[in-house]
Amino acid sequence: MIKLDQITKYYKSNDLIAVGIRKINLEFKIGEFVAITGESGSGKSTLLNILSGLDTFEEGEFFLYGKPTSHYTVAEWESYRAQYVGFVFQNYNIIDSYTVYQNVLLALEFQGYDKNTRHERAIELIDKVGLTSRLHHRASKLSGGEKQRTVIARALAKDCPAILCDEPTGNLDSKTSEAILKLLYEISQDKLVIIVTHNYEEVEKYVTRRIKMSDGEIVEDIDLEPKQILLNEPVETKIKQVYFWTSVGIAFRNIFATPRRFVFFMLLQMVFIFLVFLIYGTISSLAYQNQITPQPIHASEHQLIVQKMNNEAFTQEEIDMFKETKYVQAVNDYESINTLFTLIDREQIFSERIEVLKRGDLSKGRFPTHELEVVISSDLMIYLDADIDQPIVLKTLLNEEFEYQIVGITSKVSSAVYFHQDFFSNKEMIFKSIIQVTGITLTDQVLANTLITTFRTIIENPDLPDGSAIATVFYNIPGERLSNNVMLTGYGEELEVSLNTTFIYTESERKLNVDSNTYQEFIDYFTNPTYRYKIVLNVYDQYDGTRLMREINQSEYIVYYEILTPNSGASSFGILLRAASYASILFVAMFMFTLLRFVFKNMVATRRKDFAIFRSVGANQKFLSFLVVLEQVIQILIGTALTFIVVFILVLTSDRIETIMKYISVLDVLVVFAIFSFMTIRTPIKFNQMIFEISVIDTLRSSSEV
Repeated sequence: MIKLDQITKYYKSNDLIAVGIRKINLEFKIGEFVAITGESGSGKSTLLNILSGLDTFEEGEFFLYGKPTSHYTVAEWESYRAQYVGFVFQNYNIIDSYTVYQNVLLALEFQGYDKNTRHERAIELIDKVGLTSRLHHRASKLSGGEKQRTVIARALAKDCPAILCDEPTGNLDSKTSEAILKLLYEISQDKLVIIVTHNYEEVEKYVTRRIKMSDGEIVEDIDLEPKQILLNEPVETKIKQVYFWTSVGIAFRNIFATPRRFVFFMLLQMVFIFLVFLIYGTISSLAYQNQITPQPIHASEHQLIVQKMNNEAFTQEEIDMFKETKYVQAVNDYESINTLFTLIDREQIFSERIEVLKRGDLSKGRFPTHELEVVISSDLMIYLDADIDQPIVLKTLLNEEFEYQIVGITSKVSSAVYFHQDFFSNKEMIFKSIIQVTGITLTDQVLANTLITTFRTIIENPDLPDGSAIATVFYNIPGERLSNNVMLTGYGEELEVSLNTTFIYTESERKLNVDSNTYQEFIDYFTNPTYRYKIVLNVYDQYDGTRLMREINQSEYIVYYEILTPNSGASSFGILLRAASYASILFVAMFMFTLLRFVFKNMVATRRKDFAIFRSVGANQKFLSFLVVLEQVIQILIGTALTFIVVFILVLTSDRIETIMKYISVLDVLVVFAIFSFMTIRTPIKFNQMIFEISVIDTLRSSSEV
């Protein structure tokens, strides 16, 4: 099977060169049980490492079934180990984070066996080496002898022509040693078994050939029990592909075998992603608002006024559709009520719905519980020198006054008063808001003259009899007479009402007092659902408003959003904020890249030994490269999912975090995911390439020295 011709191995240490073995000429055949003996340093282990393909040689030729191997590449030696050799190491070389079962199972997985066969075979071999009671114990908790038996079971798990053992019974008691040697002898009937040992007497009754070494040379080679060599032709072996789901299982096993490292990686990833999102979201929100409205514009960021392109009234189905639209917090059926109150001591204000505030927007107090309670902005609080539990008087455009109770202060920067939702469905207030825009026209036929007066202040007077009114006018023709009143909706609709009107001259304000029934008739007419020609969509902020505009089909609807009125363009401050956003993210990315590179370099360095063991069992560079990427991808996916869960919880519990996170788009998430993936995958892949540049033995030797 194997023939060595003038094989020589040198070791280099600093400026010194030492000879490991010199001009070795040997031939090994299937069916032999060979013992290699000699004192320490004689070259026994070096010879075994070369036979197993774990180490290289500098001179001579290594023949495998008569074919030279001196031209073999790293990949071809990996293939040789996978197909032809099972190896038992002197210093165990066991994966400490694996259990006994997992260490043995690993060799079977690389053989391509199905799941049930792998399990049954692993249990059988573990039982043969007497470790059934330690089946699920981690290797790091095993004694030296138990580790050795685990390695033997792993070597026996490989269905290959040769089993090479370096001091396989060195750490075992006599009874266990006897059982292991007997097992090796049984499998040597159709395999090549080579043992390096210091205790020849222990193996003497089993071996068929003895080789003795001294100073790197063969000094004795004796056939003790000539055997019939049954297999003189090359044993046909095939490398079976490791199935994808088997690879996934190995990847998950590697990840969760070291829980501390996994948790640390998750925390690192979550911190990185959250920091990037936090910085980007915070600065982007500031930059966004500043770039949209760099010049102060007195308009509400919460209100989008919508009108149909064909000037028809909105149906209830259409209003319900808008209520379900993303970004819409509430809908006002009538646009005019938002501008009912316009002044507070000459300060223009906006009537806003309480739904556009979040709990975190309140700096003090509470939300209103009925329509006579309000929340005011901190700007108005300072301007009016007001506070919670104090009254506030609001005036309409026609100086009609209404008193409300302040119950909360919002930190939002605006000149706004926030009302309970019942205020916006109060028909009387809707009527007052409409009438102050459209008015009621009263026609007075007196002294052969037709006098027309428009009233915008309509007052209910319960003491007036039905069908009567009192009108204060600017002309001095007092008296009681029948008048014709025309109500206009402003949309081409009108209603005529005849009233017995008492006219009173005034020099101040024109007012129309009507009886209760007429007043209610006016309200019902003006608040008729068929006259909902303009509605208001209420949003949380300007960002949601601009996004909502894109959602609305503007071939069917006209949208007015005054906060987006064209202005002089983005301010230099807004541009600086945007630049600061990208600079901050770049800084965080560079810092985290440096940190991650350092962390991953150390993390993968601790796995140097594990990678070498994978290679000794039969893993090739292609598989290990795929495994590294697969492990990182799985961890990134788990970490990203955990990050999003944490962010989702924070969004639900913190209005501030919700406000920041809504500036993060799907594209932003994908970019951050790609950057983090690149940083986390690049270092392990590079490391994986580096370890294949040196032999398995050198890798194991350097790992043991760390």
